Amino acid sequence: KQDALMENAGRMLLNVFKLKHTEDARKSVEFFGGFGLFALLLIVYTFFKILQDNNLKSKLAKQNEFLAEVVNKTSDAVVTFNQFHMVTSWNKAAEKMYGIKAEDVIGCKKEFVYGRINPVEIKTITEHLKKEGHWSGEFKDTHSNGTPIDVFVSITVLKNEAEEIIKYISINIDITEQKIATQKIAEL
Repeated sequence: KQDALMENAGRMLLNVFKLKHTEDARKSVEFFGGFGLFALLLIVYTFFKILQDNNLKSKLAKQNEFLAEVVNKTSDAVVTFNQFHMVTSWNKAAEKMYGIKAEDVIGCKKEFVYGRINPVEIKTITEHLKKEGHWSGEFKDTHSNGTPIDVFVSITVLKNEAEEIIKYISINIDITEQKIATQKIAEL
């Protein structure tokens, strides 16, 4: 029975390493008999688990790159903040909407981005986010060139396993043109 087990293990190893079933290969399998064969199988198993982990990491990295590309290509401004209200990401649409480059805003406090908004309103929104986990509404903001813009904002909170806030995800949509069109229609 042990010979059959060794033969099957030997064939498995040969198939794994794509070796031909030669006399030298058979001798090396016999050399690893008993616990040595078990140790060799364990090493081979560990090697393939490492390869699987690396493949998984590679797939996850590709998925992260894809998601980052999706966020960067969307026409809505997507801004994320950490739990300390520091900007952690700023997509191309946010650059266009606010006239501020990502490298100039990442790492800055939210007041740098939303400093032109009433601080009482910001505090109310922050408290609502802590309680509800989501807030959406409109406010007036300003482009870096001084042009006023109307913005619809939807903010969602991300929490960790301990229910602590770790990120705020803000999707900002410039609704200035819609507001102007609505006002013109109302004036007719």
